[in-house]
Amino acid sequence: MTLKQQSINVCNEDDDDDQYSDTKRAAGYILCCFECKACLVGLLIGALVASIGLAVILTLWLKPLSTHNSQNGINTNAQPAVTTTITSTGTTVTTTTTTSTSTQTTTTSVTSAATSTSVSTTSSTSTTTSVTTTSTATTSTSTTTTTTSTASTTTTTTGCTSCTNYCWNQTGIAVAGTSSSSISNPTSIYIDSTDIIYLSGHNIGQVLMCPSNGTTTSAATVIYGDHIDYITFDKIGYMYTNDHASDRVRNYAPGSPSGTIVAGTGSSVSGTLSHPTGIAIDDSFNLYIADQSATRVVQLAPNASSLITVINTSSYVARLSALLLPHGTPNQIYMSDESGNNVFLWIFGDSTPNVTYTNVISSPLTLSNPRGMKRDPQGNLYVADMSNSRIVMYCVNSTVGNVVITTNYDPVDIAFDSHMNMYAFLANGKVMKYELL
Repeated sequence: MTLKQQSINVCNEDDDDDQYSDTKRAAGYILCCFECKACLVGLLIGALVASIGLAVILTLWLKPLSTHNSQNGINTNAQPAVTTTITSTGTTVTTTTTTSTSTQTTTTSVTSAATSTSVSTTSSTSTTTSVTTTSTATTSTSTTTTTTSTASTTTTTTGCTSCTNYCWNQTGIAVAGTSSSSISNPTSIYIDSTDIIYLSGHNIGQVLMCPSNGTTTSAATVIYGDHIDYITFDKIGYMYTNDHASDRVRNYAPGSPSGTIVAGTGSSVSGTLSHPTGIAIDDSFNLYIADQSATRVVQLAPNASSLITVINTSSYVARLSALLLPHGTPNQIYMSDESGNNVFLWIFGDSTPNVTYTNVISSPLTLSNPRGMKRDPQGNLYVADMSNSRIVMYCVNSTVGNVVITTNYDPVDIAFDSHMNMYAFLANGKVMKYELL
């Protein structure tokens, strides 16, 4: 009996209750299934049709998404882009930065197909991947505006010097009792190392004194009737005054109201004076006198018996007024021209001045009838610009002046106390104090 016949018989046998019959029957069923080719072909065709159908459905479902992305211009390979535009108009710079960020979403579908031939089985898997890209664009704009201003400034009255740290209050306070009782025809102010103020005038015939914080003046000297133009002190406290009406110079011992004639009419020194005005004395006790009508500066050395001429001013100075010694230079001197527009620095023995001070940085652009002069500890020069009603300061090594105080009346002389407060003696007989800021 052939295998086919046995399998048919097995398939057609009735159920047997014994174990052998059950085993035999199971084997017969397997052989029966392998022999039923129609059944196997049907299973394969059904699986293949199901796979094709699923692939078609996925393709139709994914195609609209891909078309939608293409229509909306989504580039799945897009890289971040940075565009910088710099537009400069005048002084404005605008920078715009655009950043594109791409996000990818991946969907994967799997299709399985099984193929069975005789006793071997082959399984294949097909994977379809769809990529959906979502792009987000962020734009950041930064605008920076820079304004550059160039200004040309002309300083008039600032109260501050350009070469020191000194600044003064521009509002003056009347001191030394001059608010209610002014000094007639004022000429000079001097403040000593103890801040005592000394004042003179043509018509009072003596020197007055007052503490810098005082309100009344008292006599510093007896009344000689001298027409005093300037007051100065030497380094040991002797006071010197001129008398242009009697052509002489006096000195006063510290604390003494009585003076001694040291030069000119009535002295033991040979040589005459003609309308002496400014006076100065150096650390070696050499006395210098502005001999106005004789258009010269004379010197009286310590223990000398005669006056000697050290500068002839006839070709330059119209009205020789104040004298002032500079720091550390014993062979030259400042002098003011009260009827001109100049202050000169002149070396002894020279025929012409070596420095001329006349220009001012603000209007009026020149000095007018300069009179009293003082120095600060740094050596800067301050001038009472009388007819322009202001105080002008010349920095060391500069010949262009800066206005530091504007007064409400013509200043005839100036001084500083130990705190560098400035005092201006005005032509109306008042002393105005300008406090250091």
